[in-house]
Amino acid sequence: MENLDKFDPEHLDDEEYEPLADGDRRAAELAMQERDRKEGRGQEKVLALKPSDDSSESEEEEEPADTGKKQTTLFSFFKKIPKPSDNDSDTLAISKLKAEADAQAISHKVSAGSKKGASTFEEGSLVWAKLQGYPWWPGVLCMHKERVERKVEGVREFNVWFLGEDTRSWVPKSMIKVWGVDVDRTGGEEDELWKKGLEVAEGMIDFTQEERLENLFPSEEEEEEEE
Repeated sequence: MENLDKFDPEHLDDEEYEPLADGDRRAAELAMQERDRKEGRGQEKVLALKPSDDSSESEEEEEPADTGKKQTTLFSFFKKIPKPSDNDSDTLAISKLKAEADAQAISHKVSAGSKKGASTFEEGSLVWAKLQGYPWWPGVLCMHKERVERKVEGVREFNVWFLGEDTRSWVPKSMIKVWGVDVDRTGGEEDELWKKGLEVAEGMIDFTQEERLENLFPSEEEEEEEE
């Protein structure tokens, strides 16, 4: 075993050799390693590549880059309705108060007429009445043939004495309004008789219903006394 060159592949030829026993083979390998170490024959070292952890990398989610743009959502297509500011609330409150004041003013007018006997359609009530072709005209409800109201084909009508003209006519209830309610005076302010009737009506506002009737239709005894 001292002559180890016979085991060196460089000195081997194609001749056949007797196979070595297991103990001899192991001893020869150790001897060759020792010789290589003494002679400086180094073995190439093959570095094993560290397996990459593909599973861990694949599991990591890539974070989206911040581009500075907001994500578009369904709400982006609707306009935002601004909340009412304090100024808007004040404006709404003022408008509401004004409407209430106007309604109260109208109520006072009707109440005033009620106190003066003009809230109901009764004999002696001061009213506004309208006939076709005429403006709203000042008038007083009065008796005609012992009645102040009648019904014709289901329509209620009242007998009205038109002030200024000193004429009477049956007028549908829908065309009569209590005194104190605003009416369209177009066409009346240019008529002298209408102006006269308005003056007479305003002079009888504080009269009772009986006083109006006595003033418009004096009794026969009063007429004889005047003569």
